[in-house]
Amino acid sequence: MYEFYVFEWQGIVWLYDDNERTHACSSQSTIYAYPVYGMTEEDQDAMDYLEPKYFDEHIVTLHSPVFVLSVDKGGEDEEEILEEVMEEVQCNHPI
Repeated sequence: MYEFYVFEWQGIVWLYDDNERTHACSSQSTIYAYPVYGMTEEDQDAMDYLEPKYFDEHIVTLHSPVFVLSVDKGGEDEEEILEEVMEEVQCNHPI
């Protein structure tokens, strides 16, 4: 089961799957998040230069993540699921 959330950090809304936490050389988990949209026109322009990145769990928690939706891992390709969820977030702007 995928559990998708979004949070806003430095003017950009980021999407992540809460079940995909990693522990890269640390006991503190990190979250791999994808940039979805900018909060302002200036932030939106910066989207051209952003790539997915790792965030410390405490940074995400401080920025009040908002639940988006759950998706069964069924037979669908992970990339297809991620694209569909990103489209949903871009259309509905939960933050």
